Amino acid sequence: MSSATDHGVRVLLIEHDPKMVTLVRNILTDDGYDVVGVTVADDALGQLDDLDPDVIVLDEVMPESEGLDVADEIRERREEQPIVIFSSLFDRRLSAESRRRGYVYCEKADGIERLEACIREAFTRLP
Repeated sequence: MSSATDHGVRVLLIEHDPKMVTLVRNILTDDGYDVVGVTVADDALGQLDDLDPDVIVLDEVMPESEGLDVADEIRERREEQPIVIFSSLFDRRLSAESRRRGYVYCEKADGIERLEACIREAFTRLP
């Protein structure tokens, strides 16, 4: 696994909004990350081993599932997978529960620099 400060860190972005996927992928790619964007959580889960991400950035609110449930499923398969819960809603309970489970909680409204800080933090916040 790469360190979060290395260029080429592979980020799997699971986000239901294709426009958000494009926006985040383009910015992170410009900043040196290798980003794969997926809009359906089940598709990402099916490709998880092939994609072999260094870190996963996961939308909390998706039409077919909740981010914490998907994160838990990922951790059942990849015990030490760094995961960032990327939320458009500030929710103290969700933030606390994410951290309790070993995930990094990041609000979309805080911007891309904060997301990059959360990606780096995810490497140090393993269960």
